[in-house]
Amino acid sequence: MAWAIVTKAWAIGVKAWVIVAKVWAIVAKAWATAWAIVTKAWAIGVKAWVIVAKVWAIVAKAWATAWAIVTKAWAIGVKAWVIVVKAWAIVAKAWAIVGAG
Repeated sequence: MAWAIVTKAWAIGVKAWVIVAKVWAIVAKAWATAWAIVTKAWAIGVKAWVIVAKVWAIVAKAWATAWAIVTKAWAIGVKAWVIVVKAWAIVAKAWAIVGAG
């Protein structure tokens, strides 16, 4: 009688361990799938950041180029205004001479 109970309990324990093993297999598969997804997403994220960095480098270069052009144009504009002011000074002197004459 005791052996029959022990045998049944043992069989139940074995079935329980089989169920536990199946559950752990499912969990392991789920973890593997999740990690595969996370790894792929991470790789995509890294690629995206590389693209963003390249775009920012292009934008920074464009800004630097634009500022260089604006700075040169500004310097040319200042020189042009200096010439205009000098020309007006000459014109004013000429008018002064004509008016005094």
